Amino acid sequence: MKNITLRSVSALAFLTLTLASCGQPATPAPQNTLDTPVESAKTLHPADISRALIPKVLNTSPAPGAMNVMPQGMKMTIDFSQPMNPNVAQSLTFSPAVDNLNCTMINPRITGAPNRLTCTGYFGWNADYTVTVGADATSTSGGKMGVPYTFSFKTATLDYTPDVTAPTAVSFNPTPGNGNGAIWTHLAVMNVTFNEPMNKATTEAAFQLSVPGLDNSKKVFTWNPQGTQVSLTYNVWLETGTQVTWGMSNAATDLSGNHLANAASIGSTFKL
Repeated sequence: MKNITLRSVSALAFLTLTLASCGQPATPAPQNTLDTPVESAKTLHPADISRALIPKVLNTSPAPGAMNVMPQGMKMTIDFSQPMNPNVAQSLTFSPAVDNLNCTMINPRITGAPNRLTCTGYFGWNADYTVTVGADATSTSGGKMGVPYTFSFKTATLDYTPDVTAPTAVSFNPTPGNGNGAIWTHLAVMNVTFNEPMNKATTEAAFQLSVPGLDNSKKVFTWNPQGTQVSLTYNVWLETGTQVTWGMSNAATDLSGNHLANAASIGSTFKL
């Protein structure tokens, strides 16, 4: 008898098959197949798979906290981290209710394109809207959000003049020349202050950072309550003398969607 232990990573289980071989002596099975090393095998805990399947809201339009949103012809969008079931709109609630509401979920096959839910309807003037994606919102792979996601925005008044003025950064740090020992930390920290509240999602995405072995998952953003100041901390312990280059693109926008005017002047290169 010959014992062969096969590991199925996708099923998260061990399978032992006993094969009969004529004329061959029996080979003792390992005492504990769970402890038997398998080359290039990686065990995934069920909880890890469960977390990986949980969909998340990535972006919304209008942005959370947006003011003076023009309701005429408005398309409200919600971007998810995973393809969602077409009936995800059934998990949405609007307060106040939106008349003639029509929502469509599109899960594109193009890499990088958003999994986007788009809703149209008769949004009123001068109204405070709160939108909630229910905890039961489900991805096409069966994962549920588990906790609700809520955001709010306010539509404009009838006499409102749309904001078409581009936001600007009034200060930032580190500035050019502020380096070579002036930064007394092993963590790269960048700060920008704006002249008005910013769209947090687009502003965070506009940050550009260059460090050795960049790991985007280590970027940590913090904001002041007014939404006018953001700090980016690269949460990796960097050696003394490490050169850091950072800046911003004009993809950063204010709450009205106007792009950052002086993005090209923001940033610097410094050493820790």
